[in-house]
Amino acid sequence: MTSRRRPGGFTLIELMVTVAIIGIIASMAFPIAQSAIFRTRSAERFLALKTIKRGIDDFFLQNDALPAAYGGMMEGAATPPLPPVTYRRSPNWRQPGWQDIFAAAGGVGPDLEGELYYSYYFLVVETPAGPVAVIQALGDVDGDGIVAVRSATYQRTGGVFQTRPEWQVPPGWTDKNIEDGVW
Repeated sequence: MTSRRRPGGFTLIELMVTVAIIGIIASMAFPIAQSAIFRTRSAERFLALKTIKRGIDDFFLQNDALPAAYGGMMEGAATPPLPPVTYRRSPNWRQPGWQDIFAAAGGVGPDLEGELYYSYYFLVVETPAGPVAVIQALGDVDGDGIVAVRSATYQRTGGVFQTRPEWQVPPGWTDKNIEDGVW
């Protein structure tokens, strides 16, 4: 008696069902992974803006004002240089302005070491009401060709830079999206 043996392997239907299941799982996982990537890049921006603010605070703690040599204004040019791109680049913290605030803070420290997705810029201006600091982060982290600009404005009162009450919230954002004036 001869027995019929089924040849090994998968049928075309079985393979198609397997590929369809993998496609469905991948289509659910992709948006979750993309969201995690954007949250990670936003966390870099949040940490960098707070670190830059801390450096400006330390500069003013040591000097109590902008020294006369600054002429009432101190600026840190965009670093990494503009235009923003979708990949990480190395910043240059040795430029004028950056070097001043981070020297006062004892160096950049581990917070901003390595390459960054965003380009950062700051400007401190002496006003009759006291110094005002504007810090900006510019980046194209999603690769759509549109540069996102996030900024925070601080007024020096009571010996530290505090969020200015009149700063503008971007359209679509609510107060819960904002923490310490950095968005």
